[in-house]
Amino acid sequence: MVKVSVIIPAYNAEKYIGEAINSVLSQMYTDFEVIVIDDGSTDETQARVKEFGELVSYYYKQNNGPASARNFGVKKAKGEFIAFLDADDLWEPEKLEKQLNFLNRHPEIVLVCSAIYSFGTRSKTYYLLSTKTHQGNLFRSLFLKSFIHTSSVIIKKKAIIEDVGGFKEEYRWGEDYDLWLRIAKRFPIAYLGEPLVRIRSHEQNISKAKISLRQNAIKIIKEYYDPRYISKSDYHKRLSELTIYLGRNYLKKGAKQEARAHFKDAVKLDPFRPRAWRYLFKSWVV
Repeated sequence: MVKVSVIIPAYNAEKYIGEAINSVLSQMYTDFEVIVIDDGSTDETQARVKEFGELVSYYYKQNNGPASARNFGVKKAKGEFIAFLDADDLWEPEKLEKQLNFLNRHPEIVLVCSAIYSFGTRSKTYYLLSTKTHQGNLFRSLFLKSFIHTSSVIIKKKAIIEDVGGFKEEYRWGEDYDLWLRIAKRFPIAYLGEPLVRIRSHEQNISKAKISLRQNAIKIIKEYYDPRYISKSDYHKRLSELTIYLGRNYLKKGAKQEARAHFKDAVKLDPFRPRAWRYLFKSWVV
């Protein structure tokens, strides 16, 4: 049995998927399989993947979103661990080796992720939690800030299949945050403050359905709020923050009334947040 199953969901990914696969095949750690789930592509994604021959297992399915594609890949996986990589992202050569070494030293950890480096349209290193390693019960930290990028994750397969039930396929956006919160609430996880993944920033993924993403994030936060871990004040601050983001997305679309309604909600949730008041004022003057 292979140690790691690398799952790459792909939809019309002909432009970048070859680079993504090569970044896996160039890993210092080599006990892995690569599984590409083509989620109904209409371009030359299949042709690009087939160029790698038997090095990559390819499956085509009807389009139903990334949650469905990842769940499909998990069912096909033979590894003890699952690693996810989006079709337009890249791994550093030492990514698998460093994370697996960490998991070997800390067998209680169910999931490990890392800081990321964004390149392309926007280039910057994102230390999503900090520059240090954090491990243990990180549910509260994850609730207050979404610091897990899916392309940085390695997770025990058992945790996905048997313990928490995989990605919720009704979510087209935010499905990963939902799963990470479910896992973090039950198991110790870890964050490595070293960027081991390069996240490609380009026009296609910048323009994703951000309104749906923010709406789902608010829904998820409301579902997983637990006063045993999160104070009501912190809960309201988190909701206010997400509501501001949602209002901003409406404002960018020119939907001033919808934006204004969300900024008003953000002010009610956290009246001492200057940013909410600024955007509320802006919604009246722009």
